[in-house]
Amino acid sequence: MSISTPGRLFQAKASAVFAAILGCALAHFFIASTPASAQRLCENNDNPVATISPCTGPAGTTVTVTLGRKLASAPKTLLFKRVVANGVPAQVIVPLTGLTAATPPELCTGGSGRWEVWLVDSAGGSQGKIGAFWPDCRDLGSSGSIGPTPGAAPGPQRLCENSDTAVASISPCTGPGGTPIAITLRRTLSSAPAALLFKRVLTSGVPAQFSAPVKGVSASSPPQLCTTGGNGKWEVWLIDAKGASQGVIGAFWPECGGSDACLAGKWLSQSVTNGSPVAPKRGGSGIQLTIGTNGLATINYSGMQPIEQLNLPGQVVNSTIYTGTASAYISAKNGSLTVGTVQSSATSSKITDSRTGKTTGGLLSGLGFVFYGGGHITGYNLNYTCSGGTLVIKHSVGPNLLYLFTFKRQ
Repeated sequence: MSISTPGRLFQAKASAVFAAILGCALAHFFIASTPASAQRLCENNDNPVATISPCTGPAGTTVTVTLGRKLASAPKTLLFKRVVANGVPAQVIVPLTGLTAATPPELCTGGSGRWEVWLVDSAGGSQGKIGAFWPDCRDLGSSGSIGPTPGAAPGPQRLCENSDTAVASISPCTGPGGTPIAITLRRTLSSAPAALLFKRVLTSGVPAQFSAPVKGVSASSPPQLCTTGGNGKWEVWLIDAKGASQGVIGAFWPECGGSDACLAGKWLSQSVTNGSPVAPKRGGSGIQLTIGTNGLATINYSGMQPIEQLNLPGQVVNSTIYTGTASAYISAKNGSLTVGTVQSSATSSKITDSRTGKTTGGLLSGLGFVFYGGGHITGYNLNYTCSGGTLVIKHSVGPNLLYLFTFKRQ
């Protein structure tokens, strides 16, 4: 039989308190040290017909469908699609009761991997991909009670990511450098949003991050996302005005140079015309344009020949010369050009009246004349065609052509 003296009792209590404190400290350390990739991000489209919640759970998890807009026919089923380990596409159909459905054990046939979730209405029409679900298969092992049935392979549709419990979400989730990103707060913060932090582990294994200041509830995607990491996924974290992290609120995929690889390379302008029968223009050769595979466009007007404006008798009315260099990120897709974040701009124009000798002009913004933006002109469009060794860039307002730039590949 042992006897507890007051000293021994105090020592035992002190040891217990110390152990509890140490345990809490270690728990706090491991929680704080949890990598960002361990946090489950849900997926949804930028402009979804519907979303689902939650996006992970064991078999039997109740999934709630939230409609983003009214459908012509009521939702009827959820279609879970995945390519299983042997490369065969599979699908599992789950009926909806109202706007809820229970996830089936069949999702665990291929383990705990990701399943795309599609919505089908009562008329049998697919409403597209509305999210993704990760089954928690720890209690079922590696297989469910019934195998999935063959189905169509998932498509290339981009899904955005957000956390069920995040303080905010972002939209859109993809775009070129300088894309405006809207932040939607889900609850009031004690300190206003101040910055978005873009994080990614590069192929070299080195972690990278870039910060974008928040103005109100919006920010612009940093062009460095393309120069450092290419088109891959970046986690997006929200930082408040006190410098405190509010956690992961989404993910962003930069469009680095758009989808048209034809534009990458060095180009030299051959001519600049405006198609006007009344005041035609000619000249403009010698503009150097370099477009990188990451979408960074650099323009140099130093070797450019003047652009001459003629009258009906064919006499030169005035001539314009552009000088300087500029660079900015651009995106090119389906014949449409968009200028993103400007990296540097030092271009100017000089217009000389051939009759009086007077000159006008001044500094230009952005990429200067070729990509001058035209934001002040209603209905302005910047389009292109690229084929082999020829690049044509067209400025237009509605059906009216303003300028046509013809480049040859160098």
